[in-house]
Amino acid sequence: MKKEYRYKYGIHPAIKLTILIIFNISTFHPLFYDYRWGFLIFEILLAVMIRLNFQKLKGYIKFLVINFLGFYFLFYFIDFSWIQALLHLFDYFLTISIISLQTFIFYSTTPPFELIIGLKTLKVPGHIAFAISIAISFLPIISNEISEVLVMQQSRGYKFRLINLKPIIIPTILGVIDYSTNLAMSLEARGFKI
Repeated sequence: MKKEYRYKYGIHPAIKLTILIIFNISTFHPLFYDYRWGFLIFEILLAVMIRLNFQKLKGYIKFLVINFLGFYFLFYFIDFSWIQALLHLFDYFLTISIISLQTFIFYSTTPPFELIIGLKTLKVPGHIAFAISIAISFLPIISNEISEVLVMQQSRGYKFRLINLKPIIIPTILGVIDYSTNLAMSLEARGFKI
């Protein structure tokens, strides 16, 4: 008799993936526009319940703050109104925060190998299951890369300032490109084909 695999939190990864997709669609859907604050509060409570390690997100949060500041000035130059720019920024902030937190919650509750096993039990082809797993795990990988770069630069005496971001952005981009290249070569060497 075949032993059944026990999933983390006892929920099949396909169900978690379906919930993630539904949440993403509802974040952008006009019917749920007024309920997005509720989505964000629900996700924060869920992250606390599953004991999501917010310390690991520190680098990503700093990156988001820089992103939000850049978009604030971009929104200002659209119609030259500080108030309109602030309203656009809040809308952007809600959308990005909900989607990012969803991904981190999904990643922390569903290890990549578990997602692949779960999708294969549903007869999803292996290469598609593997591609989905890589796509979902990419945001946490970028977050880890930013955190590592911050720690390395701070050990060299760098102080985080919005004026001087080159020591963080360039190594992070190069690290992510290096990771992607190594992953592509590794998959190609193992005969992975789409």
